[in-house]
Amino acid sequence: MDAPRPSGDPTRKALKLFGVTVTDFQERSQALLAGSRSSMSEEERQALLRDAAQLTADLHHALQEIQQHVYQLQSDFLLDLVARERTSD
Repeated sequence: MDAPRPSGDPTRKALKLFGVTVTDFQERSQALLAGSRSSMSEEERQALLRDAAQLTADLHHALQEIQQHVYQLQSDFLLDLVARERTSD
């Protein structure tokens, strides 16, 4: 059985932030789609495209951060494992 994790666990925080970002993306992207219409002015269309681009960039950034966190966990684990193997020889 795993030991309980402290409430300040960085993985939990990272996953929570990522989850909030994905949920926000879903909600805001649906709102942008609902607000788009064929009778939009060019200025409104450009604003919608800017918002869509920023929303997508924010999600991409959050995905990169969570991937980096996972890669760091994997790297730390493997380095610790190798270090233990070396000291047991």
